[in-house]
Amino acid sequence: MTQAKAVLHIHGFADYFFQTVAADFWVAHGYDFYAIDLRKYGRSLLAHQTPNFTNHLSAYYEELDLAWAEISQDHSQIVVSGHSTGGLIASLWLHDQRHDVDGVFLNSPWLDFQGDALTRQVKLPLVEQLGQYQPLHEVKRKTTGIYARSLHQDYFVTGNFNLNWKPIGSFKAYAGWIRTIRSGQRRIANGLEINAPVLMICSGDLALHLMINTRMPTQPMSCSTWNRCGAGSGASHTRSRCT
Repeated sequence: MTQAKAVLHIHGFADYFFQTVAADFWVAHGYDFYAIDLRKYGRSLLAHQTPNFTNHLSAYYEELDLAWAEISQDHSQIVVSGHSTGGLIASLWLHDQRHDVDGVFLNSPWLDFQGDALTRQVKLPLVEQLGQYQPLHEVKRKTTGIYARSLHQDYFVTGNFNLNWKPIGSFKAYAGWIRTIRSGQRRIANGLEINAPVLMICSGDLALHLMINTRMPTQPMSCSTWNRCGAGSGASHTRSRCT
């Protein structure tokens, strides 16, 4: 039986939907659960494509709008969930497309770059300039793989995921993609209008960083209170249904 309530989940960078525990949680609380693998991610990634790369975050609006149209046919209440980069994309999408969402859940959304003054004031602007003219220039970075290893059965837990879609060492990061992310983060800092309650959860250190470096209404004490933010893709859909 279709429920009146539904969740649409948007994953982050170097990720795709495989977290069935999250789907089970929402279904147990009376929601139908939908997840989307955005273009060039997960099940939607094609052999000739540059994994996860985009020059415009609004490119994802096409598949998100299609998902919204399908879900809203059978559901009167919709919550949008976003993790990391998915939280950034979800926020911009809801602001720009003005969908009548009932709630937004942001799990550690990537609303700002972390780093010291040298990184933020010198390195990032240089990478952004480079991204304008050489968008596919690879930006070398160190990745520990700790987060991915903590989720995979070959390392710490019994979970499993496709290492071709979520490699332990992440995917390459390109200057044009970083430029695109920074542009979206500046829009967040300037303020969005989402007419629904927004629940953002993140670590205390990240909450403090966001409070200092953006104008989003974060709460450093817990970051888990309800706030109002003033602030032809080939995409794949995964759905968990209540019965």
